[in-house]
Formats: sequence, C-alpha cells, structure tokens
Amino acid sequence: PLSFLKLRKLSPIFRSRRIFCSTCLTSHTIDQYWLQPILSYAILKANIDRYTGQYWGVNLNMSSCTFFGHRDCPNSLRPSLLNALRDLIETKHVSDFYLGNHGNFDCLVLSALQELSDCYPHIRYTIVLAYLPTPGKNFDPHSLLPEEVEKSPPRFAVCQRNRWMIEHADWIVAYVVHSWGGAAQFVRVARRKGKSVLMLPS
Repeated sequence: PLSFLKLRKLSPIFRSRRIFCSTCLTSHTIDQYWLQPILSYAILKANIDRYTGQYWGVNLNMSSCTFFGHRDCPNSLRPSLLNALRDLIETKHVSDFYLGNHGNFDCLVLSALQELSDCYPHIRYTIVLAYLPTPGKNFDPHSLLPEEVEKSPPRFAVCQRNRWMIEHADWIVAYVVHSWGGAAQFVRVARRKGKSVLMLPS
C-alpha cells in the first residue's frame, strides 16, 4: 500500500478538504494531513487513479488509441475488431480511444466501443469531429472538435483532424487493403512518427 507520506504528495487530492468520487454519489470529508478511517478503499483508489494514473503505487502506463480504415469496410470485420480492442484494453492498458465519424469503419468502431464499455467501464471514447455539428442534428456528448481543427480551412479539416488523432494516440488500429486513399496515407504517417500500428485482417 501507499505510504502516508506518499499519499500527502498527491496534492490535487489533498488541497481540498472534500473528495468527490465520480463512481458514486457520496463524498467524504478529510482533514488536511490525515485520512479519516471512514474514507473507503474504493474512493481513495478512484481518486488516485484519476489524478496520478496509479493503482496503489503501480504505474499502469495507461495508453490511448485511434483508428483508420476504409469507409466501405465490411461488417464482417467486427469480430476481429472486438478481439483487437479487448487485447489492447487487457494487455496494453489502453483506456482512451479517439475515432472519426466518416464511413462504415468508424461506425463499426463506435459500435464496438459502446459494447465494450459495459465490460470495461474505465475506458473512454471520443468522437473527434472535423467540422462543427450541423444545427438541429443530434450531438453526441462524446464528441470533440479540437481548436486547431476548427481553425483550419474546411478543405484541410479532415487531414488536420487525422493528424491530431495520431499525435494524441500511442496505438493505431487500421483496416487497409490497398495502398491509396486517406486510411493508407495516415497509417504511413503514424508509422513515421513511431506509433504502434495494429493491422486488422482483410
């Protein structure tokens, strides 16, 4: 277990006299320099994970992942995609996923992540937009429009969005069956930047 002195160094937690746990609706009062016995293990662990990325002093090096694939990919790819995602979550400690919103591949990825969220509630997925949402269209609360993408000219917005996702990812899951097109192009960009690329079987 973490020592008392080590716990005191987690300043984002201990600067406040109250800790709120996102996984429950209760909060517990703590003194500035010591934990009350009623502060449960679950609440302490959740806050340590939130602020330091550690579970009782063991750094899990949580990673992130993004996706590139052909917009006309077949639905039969879904089982391979699910297996790849489970492996990344369980063995590579990937917890953050960034995906686009164009074409069937992105739809398959979103569906798979929504399903896996029930089994792995700690994972987070974000739909990275290339353009402002159309007024009146349903807005997914998991969506994000990066500032640099919003400021780019519309004709370059998708490329800028894809580069943003590569910069913020450690892993790339890709479905590429030919060497031309945007998916193949950005897989090459990811490899040049030293990202780990996992190719799905065609």
